[in-house]
Amino acid sequence: MKLLLDENVDHPLLEPIRWLLRHGKSGSSNVVDHVDDVRWKSIKDKELYAKASRYGYDAVLSNDVSQLADPDICVAIKRSGLSVVFYEVTGNGLAAHAAAAGAVLHCIRQVVADLVVAKQQRIVFIHPLKGADRHFDTVDPDQEYVSDYWPGRRQYDRHKPPPRSKNAKR
Repeated sequence: MKLLLDENVDHPLLEPIRWLLRHGKSGSSNVVDHVDDVRWKSIKDKELYAKASRYGYDAVLSNDVSQLADPDICVAIKRSGLSVVFYEVTGNGLAAHAAAAGAVLHCIRQVVADLVVAKQQRIVFIHPLKGADRHFDTVDPDQEYVSDYWPGRRQYDRHKPPPRSKNAKR
């Protein structure tokens, strides 16, 4: 799979995506490039799809789902034969970009595996992370249960369940 990251994709995502795809079933054959690195920055989307197809890319990753609202870009995507993977950055600031990056990194291996099997053009939508801003819990191990084997635990706390995230499914 040869994947091109559009210029609207945060460049720091390039290396983690490369790393994740190298460790897939067909990892060594995956190629991931960013338009900045192939010197195609600022190229119009219609031209980008045609050029990416000519250079042997199989898919483009973009966070600009509004491309699907432009009839000319839709025609360009269709003609290119490329699959396009869209994701959203819902909100402003670093937290919004981190949530979007987390969703992409969580899904990218399965998305690529599905595209390889499909062997024809697909449009993929990666769903954004939802829910509370905090997807983790912090505990004071002197006050709250961590493990039956935590040093200094009181005997009467034994077998108390570990803390669960408020967002975790029960």
